Amino acid sequence: MQPVGTRGHGAWFTSDDYPPSALQKNEFGYVGFSILIDPDGKSEKCDVIAPSAFRDLNDLSCSLAMRRVRFTPAIGSNGQPAYGLFRSWASWMVAADSVAMDRLMKLYPPPSNVDLTLFVRAAKLPDPIDLIITVDASGVIGECQAKNSSAPADITQLACEQLKSQWKPTTAATVAGEAVQTVQTARVDFRLDGAATKQP
Repeated sequence: MQPVGTRGHGAWFTSDDYPPSALQKNEFGYVGFSILIDPDGKSEKCDVIAPSAFRDLNDLSCSLAMRRVRFTPAIGSNGQPAYGLFRSWASWMVAADSVAMDRLMKLYPPPSNVDLTLFVRAAKLPDPIDLIITVDASGVIGECQAKNSSAPADITQLACEQLKSQWKPTTAATVAGEAVQTVQTARVDFRLDGAATKQP
């Protein structure tokens, strides 16, 4: 399997895109969105899955992403192009200078790219692992494999098992409303069990 890929090197969102009305009202935030890509690699639909508090920023994020981002299709387990779901964030932040921006980013840090954190007992903490999964029309995770083929098999198995039991993936439907199976990615991170409660 292969997840959806992106093509091109241009910026998806720039400061010039900031709506003047949003600037005047000091509207800012992060917008999480998902784009359904059909087996031909065309963007079919965009949904806001983690909205900011401001509708104009939410709507603009999807509108710009649909126009600017170009994709290569996902590849299913049968080796054929398949529907894929791409998830990302738009950051709507503006400040007078870099110092002010740094201060703003510290107050409002960007969202994590980790979908599930597992607490493990291990002598060596495993590296985060990126997984490729299939999600059926009802939201059930089916196939699951490491994006990097060199990832340890036992870590991949653990991450896949826990992802299936603990994480709720994003489902997808076409513009016509037909729910479809998609190829997606998910990231699993690891923390030492009990590390948060142990103080030096």
